[in-house]
Amino acid sequence: MAQLEHLSPSTAKQYHKCGRQVFFRKVQGLPDNTKYAVTQYGSAMHEANEEFFNHKLEGKLLSLIDYKDLFIQKYGYLADLTTIWKADTKEHLLGEGLKAAEEFYNMWGTNLRPQEVEHEYHIERPNGGWPIKCFTDLTTVNGTVLDYKYGRGFGGVQAGDFALAMSTYAEGYRQEHGNIPKVGILKHNWKRSKGLYYFAGFDLEFLPIDE
Repeated sequence: MAQLEHLSPSTAKQYHKCGRQVFFRKVQGLPDNTKYAVTQYGSAMHEANEEFFNHKLEGKLLSLIDYKDLFIQKYGYLADLTTIWKADTKEHLLGEGLKAAEEFYNMWGTNLRPQEVEHEYHIERPNGGWPIKCFTDLTTVNGTVLDYKYGRGFGGVQAGDFALAMSTYAEGYRQEHGNIPKVGILKHNWKRSKGLYYFAGFDLEFLPIDE
């Protein structure tokens, strides 16, 4: 029987929620064909940010128009794969995404200086323990690890909900760079009106992680 080759923060969180889901997806490799609209939206934002900061690593600052075009391209493709829309529409989320892209570009994109983008960490564990593999969204030159959260919900996204993942990223960073970084969640906020969600700005929330 196939088995897991490594652990990740997402797998650990998924196992805590539903062990069978981990078995079917991670061990047996069954595909997940359920695609929620807001998940596809978040993935498009992540992919646009990744490409934007990779350009910046190469010394190229994309214009706001080019950055918005990245989101349009990524979201246009992923939206067509969506299977569950609920109250959302493709046009509504596209419009909110363009608002979010403009604020992200002006507040964060032009100011953050990337050191690593979508960087993969391998953390070896003693006594035959499964190694841990994880990816960070962005690491800046001043030693800050950031994770983007574009999900939504009535209670909003709380940084403490991701303490396991962020402490794992901090350990991966420490093993490579020799010190514990600052770690934070860059949150995409939403407000709700008449069944639809609307972009409501960004918040940056740090977690108190140390040795």
